[in-house]
Amino acid sequence: KNLKYRIYEEQRVGSVIARLSEDVADVLLKLPNPSTVRFRAMQRGNSPLLVVNEDNGEISIGATIDREQLCQKNLNCSIEFDVITLPTEHLQLFHIEVEVLDINDNSPQFSRSLIPIEISESAAVGTRIPLDSAFDPDVGENSLHTYSLSANDFFNIEVRTRTDGAKYAELIVVRELDRELKSSYELQLTASDMGVPQRSGSSILKISISDSNDNSPAFEQQSYIIQLLENSPVGTLLLDLNATDPDEGANGKIVYSFSSHVSPKIMETFKIDSERGHLTLFKQVDYEITKSYEIDVQAQDLGPNSIPAHCKIIIKVVDVNDNKPEININLMSPGKEEISYIFEGDPIDTFVALVRVQDKDSGLNGEIVCKLHGHGHFKLQKTYENNYLILTNATLDREKRSEYSLTVIAEDRGTPSLSTVKHFTVQINDHHHHHH
Repeated sequence: KNLKYRIYEEQRVGSVIARLSEDVADVLLKLPNPSTVRFRAMQRGNSPLLVVNEDNGEISIGATIDREQLCQKNLNCSIEFDVITLPTEHLQLFHIEVEVLDINDNSPQFSRSLIPIEISESAAVGTRIPLDSAFDPDVGENSLHTYSLSANDFFNIEVRTRTDGAKYAELIVVRELDRELKSSYELQLTASDMGVPQRSGSSILKISISDSNDNSPAFEQQSYIIQLLENSPVGTLLLDLNATDPDEGANGKIVYSFSSHVSPKIMETFKIDSERGHLTLFKQVDYEITKSYEIDVQAQDLGPNSIPAHCKIIIKVVDVNDNKPEININLMSPGKEEISYIFEGDPIDTFVALVRVQDKDSGLNGEIVCKLHGHGHFKLQKTYENNYLILTNATLDREKRSEYSLTVIAEDRGTPSLSTVKHFTVQINDHHHHHH
């Protein structure tokens, strides 16, 4: 005869689950001496999970029954054994089958409490990443049912089932990522069953957003205007170009250089430090030769597909009073330098010499004041810009004096002022030698 019972796992040791004397009473009544019948369980193994009382056939729990240990994930879990009646002259055989039912005594569990994940910030929306699955040894409603993810704006999950029936979650990118705004996320992934009471377990997803080279360097300004004194020494720091790039590693490492179209003249006058972005003077400038320079500089990161940023630097050379005035005197002399001949009795305003002054500087540094020192017998008369005539201011008498020393002084109006002095001689000749 087959007897079937159902019990829940984990019941208290000693709990009675069936009474054979009652359940097989109809069979026993057919026997000659029902009250003397004893029951003997035919079981292998030393510590039976179920024990049968020989006198009354009570089946009770002999040791803790753990369904997970007994049957793992099998849905049908039962303990089977045979019971015979004694004495054996009238032997009866009963087949006992006790189904062990699952209780929700296990929570879903992840094998690691922290799941590290790396996603490139350039990952497209819709990118999927399979996650660790949790395990719950219970069965049916008590086993792992679903996953959930803590609230956030960038990731969702979708629960999938593997071919072996195990459930796992896939992480889905639902919005564009930006490492420069947020470089990591800590989200809780929870696995839960549908048992009563419901149980769950969780793990932390530690998501780090890896850099894609999506930032070009940026200069603080698009253009700079720098005043440079023309007497600045070689090595003068003109500008510290502080470009920034928020990317990481090579993607954020900036290299500075002159743009490829920059003229050789700029390349030989200025230098740029490729790592620090220091623009320095490499060769002295001269306002009188070049008044300004326009330099195009670029900053580029070392990452793949990098796009350079550009910046324009205008160097305005500032004039310094570094040139003295020059004086040129043209004399009416037959070959002999620095002597001008005139004749006694020549009228006032007789031409003595032509003076031309110049100064390479600009502005006040190049404006010249010209003066004549000597005797009141001569005067300086301006003809046009920086050109003067020296004329007699009196009729000269050779008997009184035959030679005059004159001095021309040219002085610029810079601060401090620079000046040049030139001397020449005027000889008064006898009228008798006058050649017409």
